[in-house]
Amino acid sequence: MPLIPKVTEAQTKAFANAWDSGGIKVIMDATAIRFATDWANIALSSFVAQIAQDMAKRVAEKKAASPNVAPEVTPAPVKSSIILTD
Repeated sequence: MPLIPKVTEAQTKAFANAWDSGGIKVIMDATAIRFATDWANIALSSFVAQIAQDMAKRVAEKKAASPNVAPEVTPAPVKSSIILTD
């Protein structure tokens, strides 16, 4: 499982105290802080899961496009030419 960052309730409370909505301070109680913290952690977890899924898809596509067998290389035909000059 990939490392998923977490937001603490203390971080959410500090952000809530610093944030305003168009100049209006919004007072958040403990339940609202807990909700905002849980929501942030769900969003972070979903983001990390989506990135991991996208990367796994890209790796699978790249493996399918380039198998482990080396492509056969045919040398270019050798052309001989004589140049006549005065």
